[in-house]
Amino acid sequence: MSEYVITTDNNSDLPEEYLKDHGVGCMYLSYSMDGKNYTHGNFLPEHEFYEAMRNGSMPTTAQVNPENAKALLEPYLKEGKDILHIAFSSALSGTYNSSRIAAEELMEDYPDRKIIVVDSLGASLGQGLLVYLAQEKKEQGEDLETVAKWAEENRLHMVHLFTVNDLNHLYRGGRISRTTAVVGSMLNIKPVLHVDNDGKLTAIGKVRGRKKSLKALIEYAQENILDKYDYKKVSGIITGGAERYDSVYKALCSMPEEGYVLIHDGARAFITSELIEFCIDQVKKDKSCVMGMPVKDTIKIVDENRYAVSTPPRSTMWQIQTPQCFVTAEIREAYQKMMEAGDDSVTDDGMVMETYGIRGVRMIKGSYENMKITTPEDMLLGEAILKGRSTER
Repeated sequence: MSEYVITTDNNSDLPEEYLKDHGVGCMYLSYSMDGKNYTHGNFLPEHEFYEAMRNGSMPTTAQVNPENAKALLEPYLKEGKDILHIAFSSALSGTYNSSRIAAEELMEDYPDRKIIVVDSLGASLGQGLLVYLAQEKKEQGEDLETVAKWAEENRLHMVHLFTVNDLNHLYRGGRISRTTAVVGSMLNIKPVLHVDNDGKLTAIGKVRGRKKSLKALIEYAQENILDKYDYKKVSGIITGGAERYDSVYKALCSMPEEGYVLIHDGARAFITSELIEFCIDQVKKDKSCVMGMPVKDTIKIVDENRYAVSTPPRSTMWQIQTPQCFVTAEIREAYQKMMEAGDDSVTDDGMVMETYGIRGVRMIKGSYENMKITTPEDMLLGEAILKGRSTER
């Protein structure tokens, strides 16, 4: 099997760290804003970019041309590698066509090498997910043709579904007319958008108000994913709230009262089936328990000036994890009391039960691998965990 590399473009929105760590090549579209051109290496920091847009600036992108594409692809051919390039939707940009032209010209110069260009018919992390899964298959040892065929057969399985809060950006980008933008903004119209099977950005609904637009996304996912494909493990999708506790309370109110509930944070992506089964066994015994681990570090209590005022015994300190497990009716009643009291100081479900519930909360031992992904550094630790588990298999 010939060695090959997977490449894409920055419309995939994959993190730079991921591209570097996995050897995924990337060609970069440039953009112009307020009369200045930005290329890879001098892109604005994300917060500055979006702040400028909120203040009325409108960036315009420039597609990758064939020469730009050749500049990315040719060095791999010189190294004796074949290429699978997964491109931004051809219906949204000419970048795919530029990549295809570059591939045809390069294969004339390197007749012993192979370049396959796949139109993702996607954008953003829809395209990015296709690249990620293709790279995963490559790292599992699958050859170029097999992975390329898989990408083409599965590209329409990536669902792009979103809404926007400001119609003016769609107008400035040429997606809607000025009249539609003005009238829609006056009426607080929010479109529900998706990328269709031809790779085009289309509106599938219009509602009034931000909350209704978010609810429409949930209803679409329920109808077109869960119900359509008869998923049994997911019984419902609930629109969240402004804070974590709002979302948990809404979910609890949608559930039957009987039985038990395990409340888990999606940011803790390394939970195992063994830990979940352990939680189920323990909540049946204790009725109220929270997963966690003893702290490894010394903890200091500090004052408002960050001077240490005390050092609690480390043996009494645990770092809290999820799942947090309760009798459904009891934790729902505790949450209801908290909401009625207007208490916004709670930080986890165990605290709700401790403050407003009818019983105490028992700590059960989880795993240090059951970590929360909140910072870029956590991603590095997460990859190490996954690699370790892969080696164990």
